[in-house]
Amino acid sequence: MRIKQTLLGIVLAFTTAGAVATSVTSESYQKIYDKQNEQATLIKKAQDSEFISTGDKDKLAADLQSFKEAKETKTKDKLEDIIDQEQATLSEVQKNLEVKEAKVAKDELKTLQKTSSDLDKKSKEVFVLDKDTKDAEKITSEVSKITAMDKVKPIRDVAKNSDELMARLSENQTTTKKISDDLKEVNKRSEDLGKKKYLNDEDKKSLEKDSKDNSQFFKDADNLEKIEQRQTDSKELVTKLESKQKNTETDFKDNESKTRELLTSSEKLLAEGSLNKEETDKLKGQVSVMKSSLDLKEYQPGDLGSKYTTQKSDHDTIKTASDGRIAEAKKKAEAEAREQARKDAEAQKKAEEASAGPTLVGEWYQAPPGKKFLKAASGKTYGQVKNPGNFSLITTEEAANYSPGHGNGSAKQ
Repeated sequence: MRIKQTLLGIVLAFTTAGAVATSVTSESYQKIYDKQNEQATLIKKAQDSEFISTGDKDKLAADLQSFKEAKETKTKDKLEDIIDQEQATLSEVQKNLEVKEAKVAKDELKTLQKTSSDLDKKSKEVFVLDKDTKDAEKITSEVSKITAMDKVKPIRDVAKNSDELMARLSENQTTTKKISDDLKEVNKRSEDLGKKKYLNDEDKKSLEKDSKDNSQFFKDADNLEKIEQRQTDSKELVTKLESKQKNTETDFKDNESKTRELLTSSEKLLAEGSLNKEETDKLKGQVSVMKSSLDLKEYQPGDLGSKYTTQKSDHDTIKTASDGRIAEAKKKAEAEAREQARKDAEAQKKAEEASAGPTLVGEWYQAPPGKKFLKAASGKTYGQVKNPGNFSLITTEEAANYSPGHGNGSAKQ
């Protein structure tokens, strides 16, 4: 908040003190405004508190309004009195907030203790992840150590963590149970597949071992990563053996040409594009995969087609980003060149103006463009003089601090 025009008018009334009085008085009012700004911030914080009553909020609003109505017309002492009243009201309101918050904290602690007990029971069920169980133990232990508290934030922080853990624990438990049921279905597929022809002894042994590995997760599981990996590995094995008879030639017939085009484009993008490390690593990885697949190394039937869509999507995303960076760099370089040219022209113009001297027109010397002659003794400025050695050259901006002189025999405008 800067000093208002009305207050500036009051200050300027001290004409006998001149510029010094104006500066000092302005500064004193500004300090009052700064103090009010700081206090208004504290009042706003109190007004926004969830624990404030309507009455207290109205009191604070009334104090703020009082200062707002008086700030341009009242004296410094009166403004300081209003600020003191605000401070007294704020102190009273803050005490009320503390009392209300302590009561809410007590009630919320009781609720937290109940939810903590529910969480402890839930964490002991089957298919609950080991990590979730340990996290539940930490929270219940933390809650048990809380005896009393007059602030809600620490309690709510723990309650938030507790609620989030209960939701995550339940979700993970449901996911783990679902994966376990899915593994049972995979074992049925594996059993049916084992009875079919065209599977060698090695394939059948792989199915038998896979089914045995799956069965360890039928009654319980406490590690989501492990059971998910088991699900992935088991499904991949069974699916691979189910689709093993597919003809690799079909995959190449349908997808080799576009894969090679994508490979060429990816290599060009790596060589000429503007890529960050993550994009470079991703693109290099995809190039490596495509080359291996096209050379039938680490290849499974259908790889070309199944991987192409993802590879193409990533390639296009990276290329779009690269093209954008290249265009932006070019645009930036052009803008910098234009700006430098402008600065150079401006510097040249200033240099020319600075080096320009008076021009003799008849018996009069004309001041250069953008400058005036100054008579130091009188503080008067002129545009033309007969003897420039008796004057100083100043800029027109500097001349604004002096008054134009009337024409005479040795100087004129």
